[in-house]
Amino acid sequence: MKQYVFLVCAVVVVISIACSRQNFVGEVPVETTADLAAVTAKVLQSKTLTHDGVNVLWENGDKIGLFVANSSTQEERRRSAVYETVLDSPSAEAVFVKADEHEAGLGNGLYYAAFPAESIARWGSQNAMDNTPTARRCYATIPVEQTAVVGGWDKTAGILAASSTNSQFSFNHATSYVKFTVADASTDFVKLTIQSIAGEPLAAIETAILYEDDNTISVSSYSDPSDNVTLSTSDNLPFENGTYYIAMMPGTYTAGLRFLFENAQGEVVTKSVEGSHTVRPGDLVVIGTVGELPFKENVNSAIEHFVGLQVPLFATTKISLLGDSISTYEGYLPPYFESNDAAYYPTGTVTSVTQQYWYKLIYDKLSDAALDVNNSWRGTTVVWRNHSDFVGKDYCARVEKYGLGDPDVVIINGGTNDCTKYSAQHSTYPNQYKANMYPGYSGMSPDLPTDAEFEAVYELAEAADTWEEIVALEDGYFIHAYVKLLNMIRFRYPDAKVVMIIGDSFTKRAQQAILKIAEHYGSLYGYKCVNFFGLSDKISKVSGVHPDDAGFTYMADIIYDQVGDYID
Repeated sequence: MKQYVFLVCAVVVVISIACSRQNFVGEVPVETTADLAAVTAKVLQSKTLTHDGVNVLWENGDKIGLFVANSSTQEERRRSAVYETVLDSPSAEAVFVKADEHEAGLGNGLYYAAFPAESIARWGSQNAMDNTPTARRCYATIPVEQTAVVGGWDKTAGILAASSTNSQFSFNHATSYVKFTVADASTDFVKLTIQSIAGEPLAAIETAILYEDDNTISVSSYSDPSDNVTLSTSDNLPFENGTYYIAMMPGTYTAGLRFLFENAQGEVVTKSVEGSHTVRPGDLVVIGTVGELPFKENVNSAIEHFVGLQVPLFATTKISLLGDSISTYEGYLPPYFESNDAAYYPTGTVTSVTQQYWYKLIYDKLSDAALDVNNSWRGTTVVWRNHSDFVGKDYCARVEKYGLGDPDVVIINGGTNDCTKYSAQHSTYPNQYKANMYPGYSGMSPDLPTDAEFEAVYELAEAADTWEEIVALEDGYFIHAYVKLLNMIRFRYPDAKVVMIIGDSFTKRAQQAILKIAEHYGSLYGYKCVNFFGLSDKISKVSGVHPDDAGFTYMADIIYDQVGDYID
């Protein structure tokens, strides 16, 4: 993914710093150490890297503000010492030297910093209404009106913050961002306004950033909040081709967000994403490539939900997933799944959703696609099981209960758990260690059902004319359950393309069964299959059957090479 260089200028922020060593209200006790002659500030790869992989780098002349804790007056302690860097080229790490007469000191066990220094209005101490002990705030502004910058964001809108017990600072994003792309096929517009449907603040004259001891931050509105934020081009000209970001307040938007696109004539097209969504500092809400905007029709369309922070407002290809732990990632599953610990990732070295195979496929390889619904749950099987831990979680049950959104493409990555890890305790039948293929064929059987037996399963499933009849089909055997699943998807999403993934940890017979099923439904509907069986040495793992970053990259490459033309 391409890396961009940004000069990120923070606006007026309120930074409150929490430290447990003292508890007081009003005046802040002062602890002073030797003044800092220079500080080192770096970009955290995990936190000041926006979640789509766009880096923030220090540039020549950047200034950070450090809280002045060793002054004798409250007025002075509400100011910043300013530190500036001199760089020949942009860098993720830089040395800043003192640029004014103020001297930063160690206050309440920590140094507090914000970027850029020019936008820091003041630092505030705790007041009697604040329940956070030993808190300080730095006040800055997330502007309501922002100017479009190709490949980046308005310099006055992106805020970074950090705390440290020494002169080494690792800065984090204090704002969230909406990301969109303008291309040749995009309808011309000159302004995009984002509104919170329930009225929560998206911008504020004074925005409060709370520092914690572990260098984490929280952000809230302090005064003069606005429930909208606008990105406009200069001179009322249409947006040029490229990627853009709008900075906004992190928080929970209980009714969703509204996007208003306006052309040079003042005509507006409105699109909405409804439902409660939480956006954290550094998060991206990705609305995709702007498509057709029928201004004369004054369109007001709504999308009921979005998963993670991908919003398929304009994506020409919406992709839904049906999988087990290999396809999960926290924050990118339906809310009910997350409350039940359905996600396996992040774990180990897989610390960003950008490392997931489906993210690499959708956002790095396909030309204009977005995630619609990720209906994946760790430990689940295609086959129905009667154990209490699994009832209602098999693939068919999840499609029946939760659906797959409104997909153009459905990727099925299932069967690994049917083939591998379960003991008799979790089996449908006594002593069943792997899912039975077919009546009379155990999970350990070396034999595959005959062609006639396969045809009998197809005929029965395809004779079902109603949703109720399809749901009632047999799903206690692997072949039956997989065929039932495909017919459920075909009935509910008749125009969707389907890709079946055969995992590298399958049994040979399960692999052969899906290949035969894929051949049948490929001839009927054009469905495709990608086979990873026997390629375990190519897919490196973070643990067990679970791929790491390199393993996911290999998967995404193979899937795109084999079915990219089919789904793109």
